[in-house]
Amino acid sequence: QLDPVAGDELLSLLRRLNDQYDTTILVADHRLERVLAWADRVLVLDEGAIACDADPRGFLDWAAARAPQLLTPAAELLHGAGLRPLPPSVKAARATLRAHGSLDRAAQAPPPGRPPKPRPSDPALRFRGVWHELDGGRAALRGVTLTLGRGERVALMGRNGAGKSTLMRHANGLLRPTRGRVDAAGRVALLLQNPGDYFVRDRVGDEVAAEVLDAAGLRELADRHPRDLSGGQRQRLALAIVAGGGGEPAVAVCLDEPTRGMDRGHRDALVSQLRDLAAAGTAVLVATHDSELAGAFAERVVLLGDGEVAADGAPEELLAGGWYFATETARVLGGAGGALDPAAGAALIRDELSVMEMVR
Repeated sequence: QLDPVAGDELLSLLRRLNDQYDTTILVADHRLERVLAWADRVLVLDEGAIACDADPRGFLDWAAARAPQLLTPAAELLHGAGLRPLPPSVKAARATLRAHGSLDRAAQAPPPGRPPKPRPSDPALRFRGVWHELDGGRAALRGVTLTLGRGERVALMGRNGAGKSTLMRHANGLLRPTRGRVDAAGRVALLLQNPGDYFVRDRVGDEVAAEVLDAAGLRELADRHPRDLSGGQRQRLALAIVAGGGGEPAVAVCLDEPTRGMDRGHRDALVSQLRDLAAAGTAVLVATHDSELAGAFAERVVLLGDGEVAADGAPEELLAGGWYFATETARVLGGAGGALDPAAGAALIRDELSVMEMVR
């Protein structure tokens, strides 16, 4: 649940403990791109047994052959471009690209042209000058004006305390604006950060209909107690309850940090599920610190800062520059061509390598 800045501060603290006090640090995480560069050793568990025990480069070579879903975006980027060695960090990836002469050429690639997105003509959810003032006069939201159209996919990003969760709670009426108003064209479904709040049964199979459970990939856990599931499994069950709970179809679904505890495979399945919801006409708003999720899912990114909309634009504009909210592919390529994911970045590199080969 940490934003990228706070996450890096925590990892820096752990690294100092390791360097200065010789303290052993063991981190279990699905977002390997954040921790792999600082690791001495990687352990991979598979069904309770150790499947790989190697240094970061050895792990990446193993993953490329045996478990590609464990590759970091930087490693997947170079693997897709046919380059070696696979990099454990952004710095290592840029060094490999520079050695092949492709980084400087790729940096010249312009971002893809995209016409300005028209304002939604069929709004599902509107925030009109929304303020939310707390006791003591501090404002969590400061005049937020935002419209989500039916079928639109929007990522809501910003540091911890920027107002993302507060805005989500206004979307379906859990909170009321101090000033301004929120208008919805129908029911707004909301999944907050604690999935356990949505469990009321003693069996997973009793929480939702069988077909909904199948779609969430939880059929084999139907007889388990919901609170005995892993973090990612609880998150998927809660999303299934919110999105497929029956009754009036939701015009908008709002999710607050939905990928906490999810591995890449289940994150990709979530992206597919959210795309299907949007294709059916449901507006989808996801508050997240996960730039990889935002790059894969969103067609629009809204950045909140201190309760205000600081930026609102296409992912290629907001996730390809800077550092903390850029995807790892964009950081490796310096934002070249607006490439946000390894597949797009690898295609860009292959094109540049082909041009260089023809010139020779």
